[in-house]
Amino acid sequence: MNATGAGQGGRVAKISENRVMGFGTVISTLRSDKKDIIVLSQHFGTDADAPAYIYRVDAYTGKLSTVAKTPIGGNIDVVINEEGVPVLASGVNFKGIEKTYLYQDSEWIEITDSLSVNDINPLWTTKDGKLVYFLGYEGDKRALFKYELENQTYSKMYENDTFDISNVVREPNNYEIVAVEYLDGDVKTHYLQPKHSFALMHKSIREVFPQQYPLINSITTDNSKAIINVVSDRTASDYYLFDQEKMSMDYLLSNQEKIKPELVGKKIPFDFKARDGF
Repeated sequence: MNATGAGQGGRVAKISENRVMGFGTVISTLRSDKKDIIVLSQHFGTDADAPAYIYRVDAYTGKLSTVAKTPIGGNIDVVINEEGVPVLASGVNFKGIEKTYLYQDSEWIEITDSLSVNDINPLWTTKDGKLVYFLGYEGDKRALFKYELENQTYSKMYENDTFDISNVVREPNNYEIVAVEYLDGDVKTHYLQPKHSFALMHKSIREVFPQQYPLINSITTDNSKAIINVVSDRTASDYYLFDQEKMSMDYLLSNQEKIKPELVGKKIPFDFKARDGF
């Protein structure tokens, strides 16, 4: 389809510009924007190492606008700030070399050589846009790091002596990371800010469900109420309404009510010594 000018071909050009043949992944829901989302899209018919496109998409009309292209193709993760602007990207190029970039003044600046961290997994920025969190290996354990955008320096926040970090817990409004999780037979939590109000709330929810894994699926902006999804080795998913003011946990529903926990075998972790001595 070919269209030129804003006269007879204007409407055709508008349709063509808002059509993309490819697949995409939502990388930010832009909580400060009620209608737009950010999508990372790889176009059909391009090489595997071709850069992907970052689009701002109106979730109601489907209208999209190009924000930027990624600095490299292939497997790449991109962090977006609250304004919908790229901040940091990290991935592996077609030669299998890991690369990390900052987005400044509408350009990608490579910072790979300034980092002594491998296998970087960018997470998100804080709401004020001053920090970027990421996971990676500086030694032989997966650790949590923060990158200060103003002075372009990074520091390690937490590394377990024995286990890789498997997950992080963030405060839902300002996006601070208050805890990390790792697998030591079952899920263990280390609170980075044990006196933080959300950390205290998170810990109290965990204590209600020992030997299970409660996840906060949805929460109000004032953190007063939350939908909790509780999973375990003997249940599919049970949902509860947590009220922080009342300190109550009310059962809502189960994903598979026909499954009787008392009839399901319990999983028990065990240790064994491998042939190489580990």
